[in-house]
Amino acid sequence: MQKKKKMSGCGIAALIGGLLILGVIVLAVFGFYWMFSARKMEVEEKVAMAQSAAIRDSAIASLDEDGRLLYDESDWPVFEPLKPGDAVSRDHYLISTIDTTATELARENFRERADGAPVAWTMKLEDVSSGPGDELVADFVITYGIRHRGGGGSYSQLNVTAVFGEEERESLLKLRRGNWVTVNGTLSLSGRQPRILDANIVKPDVINEKQGE
Repeated sequence: MQKKKKMSGCGIAALIGGLLILGVIVLAVFGFYWMFSARKMEVEEKVAMAQSAAIRDSAIASLDEDGRLLYDESDWPVFEPLKPGDAVSRDHYLISTIDTTATELARENFRERADGAPVAWTMKLEDVSSGPGDELVADFVITYGIRHRGGGGSYSQLNVTAVFGEEERESLLKLRRGNWVTVNGTLSLSGRQPRILDANIVKPDVINEKQGE
């Protein structure tokens, strides 16, 4: 009789143990799925914000016959101060660096909050090459002009590096020097020139020689 009770007790213990293990596995799977879904939603939200900011750029600068962005010094657009998590449009970044009326406080706030912000910038491709490890590195240039208040104007350019993962290789292989390309990613201002990290190509891959054609 005691033997049967012991066997019965062992069976119950084994059953409870099995259920506990199953519960832990289910919780682990659910936790992983939740983390993956939350991360995916966060990335999608950042991309949507960046693309929304990029759309606003089209109303700010015009293009000359050589495909250079033109800004009017007497009619700078007014941007709201960046808040943590805000996307940074291409034109917002450019104007923040060339607007001589901006205060030092405004510049500091912009740089602090722009570093690590989501972006979707349309730029002209200069070259693509292999980087360290599995990275692929693309060099872009944004050439822009400023119409001065007193007449005349000047031209300059901004060089931007975008760092892609191996999964973007096929998209990058389709590109040619001189193509205008829209790139999503995270802005880094830790170096001498801006970089776009975790970059990916926005479809369609290529906007031919002049932006918008």
